[in-house]
Amino acid sequence: LFVTVGSLEHRKGPDIFCNAIRLLPSAVREKAVFLFVGKAADKGMYSAVDSLVRDYPQTVFYRKRLERPEVKSLISSKSEITLEYILFSR
Repeated sequence: LFVTVGSLEHRKGPDIFCNAIRLLPSAVREKAVFLFVGKAADKGMYSAVDSLVRDYPQTVFYRKRLERPEVKSLISSKSEITLEYILFSR
């Protein structure tokens, strides 16, 4: 499980992460799950994420917000889950 947490804005580069996901071989991409969490501060960046969610609905997800209990549950649900907080700066 790969999770990006933070508002979707140009300086954080969610579009770069979206492009990286698209470049993965399908066999690799299908084994992973990607979750974007954050306010859509930039319509262009949200569009990149939304397009990815529509293209890969089984493995890519977007949530505007997660409550603390949801985050705790996500972290503790399975020991093999690794959370990657990815921030790209421009």
